[in-house]
Amino acid sequence: MRILALASLLLFCLACQSDPTNDWVEHDLMAQNLAVSVQGPDSVQIKSNDLSGISRDVSLRNTDVGYYLQIFSSLASTSDLARLKAEQLELVRENPFFERIVQEDPSGFIFESRIDTVEHYGFRYVHYKGDREFIFQNGLGHIFSLEEIERMYTAVDQGR
Repeated sequence: MRILALASLLLFCLACQSDPTNDWVEHDLMAQNLAVSVQGPDSVQIKSNDLSGISRDVSLRNTDVGYYLQIFSSLASTSDLARLKAEQLELVRENPFFERIVQEDPSGFIFESRIDTVEHYGFRYVHYKGDREFIFQNGLGHIFSLEEIERMYTAVDQGR
């Protein structure tokens, strides 16, 4: 009887777990000339910059709730997703404050950096669509907790 009660409690707890982005809304970025969408808080400030007609930089920001995404889009230099991700890994590892990779997936990774004794986290997520490559990352200039980064990382997943 105890085992049945424990199993029922476990199933109830698992059923109550929710997606960390379930209170966020879908942001379609076609108005910024990006054929992708991301999840985020309802109230975000969206800024878009055309970088010499070669690439596009779009940021979505609401740092009051720990949310700041930056998306870079350009013509695809390769169709090899693993190569593009490896290039991003190399760039991150070259940073003198880089500590470790926390999580790695085929399309991206979460990493830890440390400045003095302050640890902070970041991510990169790569995606191809048509002839465009997209690099999603946390916005710079803000220190994020691991939970905030995990939530943003989930929010940019283009396979959801």
